[in-house]
Amino acid sequence: MLNGYILLFFLGASLASFFVLVGQRTRNGQSIVLPKSHCSVCRHELSWYELVPVFSFLFLRGKCLFCFSTIPRQSIYWEVVSGLLFILLYCLLESLSLFIGLNVLWFISVIVINYKI
Repeated sequence: MLNGYILLFFLGASLASFFVLVGQRTRNGQSIVLPKSHCSVCRHELSWYELVPVFSFLFLRGKCLFCFSTIPRQSIYWEVVSGLLFILLYCLLESLSLFIGLNVLWFISVIVINYKI
């Protein structure tokens, strides 16, 4: 069961990471698909190990691996909160459709808030 919770956490954190990107790129008039994820300062394209939610932030100590610029802390906050929310909603709700519906509303909120920030 613990493996299931870990999987749920990373699913929620991964979705949060993507939807934060959607909000930020939409605000800036950029494509949400291209270019690939990169450092906003030095434009270095991130490798797979720099994209693992929560762990990459901790591994990199909140800084870009190449230019050492600070990664905004809001990204790890969204990832952790969304991962925990995924687990919480899964445990509390018996209805899959309600679980999906509430998560859709949550991630729409993530996009809107990051569009405004």
